[in-house]
Amino acid sequence: MLINLIVTKLSLGQDLFSLDVVSKAADIITIGITIIVVSVPEGLPLAVTLALAYSVGKMKDEHNLVRQLDSCETIGGANNICSDKTGTLTKNEMTVTGIYTEDRMYTDVTNWNNVLYNTVQTISSDAKRRICENICINSTAFVTHDPITGKAKHVGNATECALLSFAYSLGVNYLELRKREREILTVPFSSRRKRMTTVVRVPEQNRLMVSVKGAPDILLERCVKYVANEEEIEMTEEIRRSVSEDVIKRFSKLGYRTILLASKLIDPDNFSPLKYKAEEQIYNMESELTLLAIIGIEDPLRDGVKAAVEICQRAGVTVRMVTGDDIDYARSIGIKAGILNEAEIDFTNKEAYKPYACMLGSDFENIVGGMREDDGKMVVANLKKFNEIVKDLKVLARSQPEQKYMLVAGLKEDPNNVVAVTGDGTNDAPALKKADVGLAMGVSGTEIAKEAADIILLDDNFASVVTAIRWGRNIFLSIRKFLQFQMTVNIVALFLAFITGLFLGESALNSVQMLWVNLIMDTFAALSLATESPSDKLLRDPPHSKTESIFTYPMFKSIAWQSIYQIIILLIMTFGVPMMFDLPTKSHVDAWTYENGVHLTMVFQTFVFLQVFNLLNCRCLKDDGMLFFYW
Repeated sequence: MLINLIVTKLSLGQDLFSLDVVSKAADIITIGITIIVVSVPEGLPLAVTLALAYSVGKMKDEHNLVRQLDSCETIGGANNICSDKTGTLTKNEMTVTGIYTEDRMYTDVTNWNNVLYNTVQTISSDAKRRICENICINSTAFVTHDPITGKAKHVGNATECALLSFAYSLGVNYLELRKREREILTVPFSSRRKRMTTVVRVPEQNRLMVSVKGAPDILLERCVKYVANEEEIEMTEEIRRSVSEDVIKRFSKLGYRTILLASKLIDPDNFSPLKYKAEEQIYNMESELTLLAIIGIEDPLRDGVKAAVEICQRAGVTVRMVTGDDIDYARSIGIKAGILNEAEIDFTNKEAYKPYACMLGSDFENIVGGMREDDGKMVVANLKKFNEIVKDLKVLARSQPEQKYMLVAGLKEDPNNVVAVTGDGTNDAPALKKADVGLAMGVSGTEIAKEAADIILLDDNFASVVTAIRWGRNIFLSIRKFLQFQMTVNIVALFLAFITGLFLGESALNSVQMLWVNLIMDTFAALSLATESPSDKLLRDPPHSKTESIFTYPMFKSIAWQSIYQIIILLIMTFGVPMMFDLPTKSHVDAWTYENGVHLTMVFQTFVFLQVFNLLNCRCLKDDGMLFFYW
């Protein structure tokens, strides 16, 4: 336009430095600057911020409290989820549904009340007394009463609360036992030890009683006797094998968490609590025990968990369960939740069998060689073997926090992986911090776990993870929609300014009009496209990868065809309409009047009107959903 102005003025013999020429040159430079301003997508940060801010509020309404703003978009690209079991996949509402004692097993999944009645009537008073003593004394849980309703409420670990309820159903009040017995030493439960021990004084016998409860696969080997007919009978290897196969594994296959209760009496003369600080002394104290009972506790799956897992799998997200429970119980819950397929663990099915689908945390660590330091960073020692395992791994049982961290670190070695991790304990903090997105439990999670997490699940429900993924994907697509809209507007505006400047000597859109369009598309378009609610269709496609371009082939097609369509319409309005309707048009040498301004106003109005259709068209990023074009 500037060259056209200079050539025209020179051909007419006019002074290039006259006030009129300088004024027109300044207008042309202003339009040029305006075109540059319009062409720069400065509205993108606004669209991103709006999408994130809007999603954060909506996610909170759906039980996802976002602590790190960028995490609500990152989780949309998650293709691996390492989930806890208790409280996340299950309800964390423990109920005793089976018991093995005095060489008998009592269980009935259909009517536990009958089983409970038979238990009370059948087992000896001595066995009942010793079982209840172990439950009530070797525990930190307690019962409170609601001041308004008067209903009893258990406070503490859910497993211990279930055991206290069982003792109460047997007619035992835990407060009476705790008041009577004097506690001397307590070795608390930990995820590494998988057991808890309490030592109390038994005044009537002038002895000390060691009460132990914990994982049967660890404690059964330490039991040398078992109670039967009010006697302590030596436990042979055959009996130990029978208990393991016929009791523990049967409970696990029924979906019960198993807890072994054991105890022994020791001489108080040489006992000192200070003596049992080292691991070796504690191990000796917890050996040569008498098996009292094995308790089966049911923790039902949360409603909707299986459906949520299926949605994740359909959306291209691999769900793995990482739990501290024994492998049989973990396998049972994995199958119920849909994480694990029975064919994958059936070694007779050669086509579907996967040897690493369900494995122990210790075996996993041994095979991959643990962690090693590389350039100041901890990495998996044998990454090749790790990749071979995680390809099939679905359930990791008897997992330690270090092994969970190892799994997350190994998955992140692949640049295409986006890893989300759920956790509730203090020991889960390193894994939560290491993951691309850490999700802590809002109800049962510790403060340290919440501080390490990016998102807090307010209802501790795995289904809320699916909600977070849906919103995360929606944010990414909202940004794509805005870019598709803005690129079309920019291309059309620049082309129209260039063509009309070339043939008419000035832009059909003046600087005020282009800045107005820029203001509208940077605010209202961003607000409109960034605040759309997510659709369930988002979970039918695989997640976007870290390296995926923000522009896709359908987007390029939409931008190209929409731009061509708008340019054709605007060229007709600019050059065709004046000839068809005999409308006066303005050139750069004419002053602006009402008569010659009507035409360019029509061009501007048409340009704005076309962007309304463009906005609707940009709401879809696939060929099959284009509103005005299908090719």
